[in-house]
Amino acid sequence: MSTDQFLRSDQRLVRVQIQDQRLVPVRVQAQIQVQYEYQEQDIEYTGRKLNYELKKGPIEYRQLKNRRYLVAFVAMWAAILAFSISSIGKGNLQDMFKPYDSQNRQCGNGDLINYPFIYMINEVDYYCVYTCPTKDDLGKPLPCFQCPSIKTPYPSRKYRTMCQPTQDADPQYKKLAQGEYIFDMFKDYSIDIREGLPIILGSIGLSFFFSFSILLLMRSSPGFVVWGIIFIIFLLFETVGGVSLSLYYGYRVAYIPIYEDGNPITLLIEGYGSCCVGVIVVIVALCLTKKIRLAICIMKAAATFVSQEFPIALVPLLMSTLVLGMIAYWAIFSTLIYAANTEAKKEIDDPYVQFETDKKSETKLLILEVGIMWTVCYLTALTNFVVGTSCCYWYYSHQGNSRKGSIQKGFRNGLSYNFGSLLYGAAIFPLIWAIKKALSQYVKLYKSIAVLAQYNMCYWLQFLYCKCYVKFFDKVIKFLDKNVYIIMALTGDDFCTSARDAFYLIYRNQGRVAFTQGVGAIFQILSVLFIVLASTSICFFIMLSEYFTFKDSNFILVLIQVISYFIAQNFMLLYGYGVDTILFCLIVDIEQNINEGGAKSIPPVLKKYASELF
Repeated sequence: MSTDQFLRSDQRLVRVQIQDQRLVPVRVQAQIQVQYEYQEQDIEYTGRKLNYELKKGPIEYRQLKNRRYLVAFVAMWAAILAFSISSIGKGNLQDMFKPYDSQNRQCGNGDLINYPFIYMINEVDYYCVYTCPTKDDLGKPLPCFQCPSIKTPYPSRKYRTMCQPTQDADPQYKKLAQGEYIFDMFKDYSIDIREGLPIILGSIGLSFFFSFSILLLMRSSPGFVVWGIIFIIFLLFETVGGVSLSLYYGYRVAYIPIYEDGNPITLLIEGYGSCCVGVIVVIVALCLTKKIRLAICIMKAAATFVSQEFPIALVPLLMSTLVLGMIAYWAIFSTLIYAANTEAKKEIDDPYVQFETDKKSETKLLILEVGIMWTVCYLTALTNFVVGTSCCYWYYSHQGNSRKGSIQKGFRNGLSYNFGSLLYGAAIFPLIWAIKKALSQYVKLYKSIAVLAQYNMCYWLQFLYCKCYVKFFDKVIKFLDKNVYIIMALTGDDFCTSARDAFYLIYRNQGRVAFTQGVGAIFQILSVLFIVLASTSICFFIMLSEYFTFKDSNFILVLIQVISYFIAQNFMLLYGYGVDTILFCLIVDIEQNINEGGAKSIPPVLKKYASELF
């Protein structure tokens, strides 16, 4: 039943009730008339029925939606490009990076082209030098430009355009430059990176290898993986409980730090509490065996999708590269705009100039920042949309539909018909971020006023309430957002319509969706953790060989962890989104064919349990 039909039937019902009860007070009649003005006011309303064409798969015929956001996005980027182009060649970038000597002459420019570095004698005397004096140059004339006869007072090393004091320098000279050891750190890091480049490249290969291994394991033995996760959670709680109880009863193990607590009863509570939680986890898992079986089947189907549509794994990597490109664009052109529209001022005790921005430059920088943030959010939304589109076509290919070119269709729709809708969804997050930042500043301000001046705490509590409300709204939007693009990939509707349909679809199947997505999320976290730990551990043992010598091996290990995390996170997010999409497609397929014998496009891996679980 459509919305208009629902309202007409509801109005007829209201008229009949009023004609039969003419003595009903006017106030009660008004309440009856507006009781169900909208369908959503009915507490038993569970959402509209989705498009009948979804029986055959994702809807092919689509129209451009949310045009206003597309126009706003194009206008914003036109302004950004205009600002960027106009800033090229203007301003003086040298003022931003090259220092001045105490006679206000710029190092490395003009007559001082061969004197690019600044060497500080004291807070008001500093000179341009052609090289930074070392320990061997102590007591020799300072290699400066047209400066008085000054002997080198301390050894230094180059850090960008500054001659930084070394560790051997006198403490009075170390105070002249903050971060005097930064150059040593960066130099050591660069040497370690060159030394450990084979290990870093090997960590990339290991991360991909472990990611593919987990994928194959999920295809062959998904039940072992899921129940293994449950066992690991149980084991963690029991381990924590066992350690706490052993410490309470006086047992000490050399490699377990002693728990320092004035009240030992805390150990007893923690011990029995953790053990009880572990047992509860097992009991709940056994009670939810039916739902766990559904999660296992869907996770296996997601692994099958990723393996059969393997090129989809390149989409997150491509989008991550574009995001890095957007960040680089922001860094470069914000510097150009900053240099072209700001006034440089120099203090007598600082060899570098200081910049004061005007409102014009602040406006340009704000537009650039908002535009880049909006674009990054759009690229993230496009990634989810393309993966969801490909997964939808894969799901419905089991009834004979072609899934050829599903990735291209995702990009085509995401860059044409659904462009405005994706921009609409992407615009929400910068807006919420700005509101959260503004409220956070107000909360800090009123909190300080309330503490210092005994001000009325009600104002601070009001802003704190608003901040909590916005944070809650942000969580809801993020939860809906990752599911909205699945519905959008299926129906092609605008963002708000897709969000409403996604909400009611989750509402009708809240138990299945929450449990399956929860198990999938835990699996993603543990998988990423396993990939990072496995790759880092192997690389660590390789680093212990005599072939490699590092100044700071911890830096290389951290770098390997970051690289492994980036690869694992992209791969597991792809897998997790496949789980969500297959679950939604299965629910839609069952609802569309509920009177025709059940789902028509269900993958073979789900056929065994679909009728039982739904």
